[in-house]
Amino acid sequence: MPDSGPFFIGPNQRVRFHLRLTPKASRNAVGGVVEDAEGGKAIKAGVTAVPEKGKANAALVKMRAKPTGARFWKSIMATRAP
Repeated sequence: MPDSGPFFIGPNQRVRFHLRLTPKASRNAVGGVVEDAEGGKAIKAGVTAVPEKGKANAALVKMRAKPTGARFWKSIMATRAP
């Protein structure tokens, strides 16, 4: 599948995106696009939680689920590569 950016249309015509999560970051944040070794792109996200027993993943879900979750999704949409 050619990778034109972090967003793509998956099965069932749903928008999906690749996300690169960094645990033990200085703050919880989403923003920017990173490129991997194969040239694929992903949205950068960082959480302050440690990477053990799913704590970092849970922190990402919690960040998305807060009342400020709209800000989370707006920041993801703002990272569309030109």
